[in-house]
Amino acid sequence: MMQFQGEVSVKFDRRSTVVTLNTALGLTIPASIGAFLTGVPTVLSPAPALTVIPALILSYWHLQFAAVLLPALLFLLWNPQLLRGEGKVPKRSYVLFALLAALNVVDLVVGWKWGLQYQGRQFAEDGRSGLHGFA
Repeated sequence: MMQFQGEVSVKFDRRSTVVTLNTALGLTIPASIGAFLTGVPTVLSPAPALTVIPALILSYWHLQFAAVLLPALLFLLWNPQLLRGEGKVPKRSYVLFALLAALNVVDLVVGWKWGLQYQGRQFAEDGRSGLHGFA
């Protein structure tokens, strides 16, 4: 039992804390692959903004590799209850999921014309077929 400022009491379950921390550390693997594997964006190393933008900012102090810790930090900050072994999904997760699903639909509709113009009809239809496979 940890005590903070006398009033707040937080109980950490050792097993769930270790599992959660290992999961958070595991997020550094795809983050490092995505940001630093090849040095240029590829299919396996897409240079995601979540790690590349902080890496660019941190490179001023030669700390660009610390950016791979950002996904782990965000994971722990988004749902700190996991450290205590609580499995309840926060309501903000459902809201974020619905928002991202809606934005993906908007992106698909808006980008369809560009897909036809720059990639061609066959590429766009193959992509649509792939989307149906996920549904």
